Amino acid sequence: MQRGPVTALIHGTVTAAGGEPLEGIALNASDGVFQSQGVTNDSGQYVLGVAAGNWQTLIPYDDPGAAGYLIPNGQNISLSNAQAVPNNLVLTAVTAHIQGVVTRNSLPVAGIQVRAFNSDSGQFISMDTASDGTFDLGLVAGTWTVQIDSWDAAAQNIVSPALEYTLATNQTLTGVTLALLDATANISGFVRDGSSAPINAFIYAETTIDSVLYAAYSPTQNGNYSLPVVNGTWEISVEDTGDFTQPIPVSVVISGANATQNFTLSRSPLITIQPLNQTVDAGQTCQFSIQTSSGTPLGFQWRVSTNSGFSWNPLGNDNTYSGVTSSVLNVTSSLGLDGYRYHCVATNSFGSAISDFAQITVNALTASGSWRQQYFGTSANTGNAADTTTPDGDNIPNLLKYALVIIPGSSGAAAMPAAQRVSDRLTLIFTRDPARNDVTITVQANNTLTGTWTNLATSINGAAFTGSGTIIETDASGGRKTVEVRDTVPISGGGARFMRIQVIR
Repeated sequence: MQRGPVTALIHGTVTAAGGEPLEGIALNASDGVFQSQGVTNDSGQYVLGVAAGNWQTLIPYDDPGAAGYLIPNGQNISLSNAQAVPNNLVLTAVTAHIQGVVTRNSLPVAGIQVRAFNSDSGQFISMDTASDGTFDLGLVAGTWTVQIDSWDAAAQNIVSPALEYTLATNQTLTGVTLALLDATANISGFVRDGSSAPINAFIYAETTIDSVLYAAYSPTQNGNYSLPVVNGTWEISVEDTGDFTQPIPVSVVISGANATQNFTLSRSPLITIQPLNQTVDAGQTCQFSIQTSSGTPLGFQWRVSTNSGFSWNPLGNDNTYSGVTSSVLNVTSSLGLDGYRYHCVATNSFGSAISDFAQITVNALTASGSWRQQYFGTSANTGNAADTTTPDGDNIPNLLKYALVIIPGSSGAAAMPAAQRVSDRLTLIFTRDPARNDVTITVQANNTLTGTWTNLATSINGAAFTGSGTIIETDASGGRKTVEVRDTVPISGGGARFMRIQVIR
């Protein structure tokens, strides 16, 4: 590149995070044809003479004046004639290091550019390896991916591992080895729009070999790209697509020969994850969701079909539906919704896409589901409503309260059946509801609290009790039954005797 005419200025200061000016920092500006260079003075100030146009300013990654600081990514600046644009930079001091060596066929590789990338901040740091292949990347705390720069990888026809490390402040990670592989093939192709015009984008490919992630990446040049690869299955993605919709990644299998993978992008939205069918009990809430890719802002509208997809109608937010204009639809189910289908229309300024439909199956509430819904606000056997949970702190699980018609919300100890002596028999008297027809209640007896218990009386799914004990059931209010079960062993016979109630679903 050469120095061009000066009709505008880029100026500013370079300081440390604490505000102190940094002297001797080199800065370059380039518009792709011409370049301008400058160095900060003792006040941290610099001036770059440029022409009208689009310029990128940066501090060279190998600038010795910036040693000990993270080099910020380049800045893009647009200028008109006679315009002076300020561009101030604040450099962050290095607080962590990754040290290692780059090898190829077990030999050190000198002068190759190693790059560390932080996906959270978008920051990337680069340096060239020393004559012995070693490198020392000055970084800050965070998670960094370390690999060889894409241009060097392409120029030397190699494939680099992409190694991820998480650093703490003041940590130095040593012993890292980037073992490069000789490329055996290339994946190439184009990225274009529907009219075959080239698109500037970023191509990223990755594969895993022996539990190590290898990656290749490159920006497109006039819409074209070429990546050095080795045998394996590579996942190719297109990123930084501007207002074009990012396509779904594709897999390319390499087995010795080169491969071609072209991409034609649209500005219309693309649905990348479709909604899934849902099965719920009546009264439960469920969700249908989609994920999309779009280069421009999106709008959503969920629609419902009540006739197996013959016709579709847009939904509005009400007591049944919420989130109808978002990517996640919430549905409070009822039996009347059973079999309904839902899909979402995603729209941007260039077009729309309709998701696959997903169907809701609504099961009638079981007796226990209705009980949970009444007392816990959900029919699901989870959380405070779970069978084994004791939310009242009385050590009486919900399932036992349900079976014995004990109301949740307060201690049920006083309502639990107590053993009595009736006709010289140990006896339990309790209440059950035949409508609670999804549990089995068994009254058992034993001489000890351990060992095998004897079943005296059993009620299955709301049916009348049967068994070897003396069983008396009488009608109670609300369709309930008062149950009296007497032991088969007389108390006067001596010895200990115990009775208990077992409830299973």
